[in-house]
Amino acid sequence: AWYRNIASWWPHRQADNVLILRYEDMKKNLSASIDVILGFLGWSLTPLQRKNVLEYCSFAWMKTNADRFGNHEGKSRPTFQPGTFIRKGVVGDYQSMLSEQQEQRILDKARRELEPDCLTYLELF
Repeated sequence: AWYRNIASWWPHRQADNVLILRYEDMKKNLSASIDVILGFLGWSLTPLQRKNVLEYCSFAWMKTNADRFGNHEGKSRPTFQPGTFIRKGVVGDYQSMLSEQQEQRILDKARRELEPDCLTYLELF
């Protein structure tokens, strides 16, 4: 499903009404990412609004409020098990969960399924 997901939006990356952000970039500089989103939408924020956005978009706030995430309204059961949707907030943490062989299989399939420029954008190639 991950490959289909990526392949579904990648052809639209240049569309005027599409903004693609990478988690890695948001983790590196959330404030700059907020600026990108604001520029894309043509919006501005007051200093207080910006402070609130940065707080509510922080991993610490999301982790503290994890019960608000991972459940789709109208569903009787949560989509994710409690405590599994907001995990560690660490870029590259998958490496602690996958063997080298598993990671290689994922990368091999990505190379078969995704375009080279997409792999470069995702920093997989």
